[in-house]
Amino acid sequence: MLSKIGSMVVYHVTPSENVQSILDTEIDPSYHKGKMVACWFISKQRIEWAIIHCSVGHSVPIDELAVCAVLVDSKDLYKFNRPGFYYSFKGHKIESATPAMFFLHSMGMGEIENE
Repeated sequence: MLSKIGSMVVYHVTPSENVQSILDTEIDPSYHKGKMVACWFISKQRIEWAIIHCSVGHSVPIDELAVCAVLVDSKDLYKFNRPGFYYSFKGHKIESATPAMFFLHSMGMGEIENE
């Protein structure tokens, strides 16, 4: 259940090919290739930005990305200098993984109306 006191749900975008490994273990900060060895998360409002960022950064098409929901104890998260961005130096289990395309529906990729 995703409603523990002192916890919050954040999201992590990753190539779909990584999901099974993450489900078997956890999101591991040692796999991050940036300057800071940390797990990076975003709020729900930043998911579309993170999908594009991950697609460009990993050179992976958007339809090959997954958005992972993570229940994190808020004491393990640090806020980045921009709203909706978080990082953690600890590994975290994911609660679910959803294809990234699901989150882009509101960007004009919906159903075509019947004429």
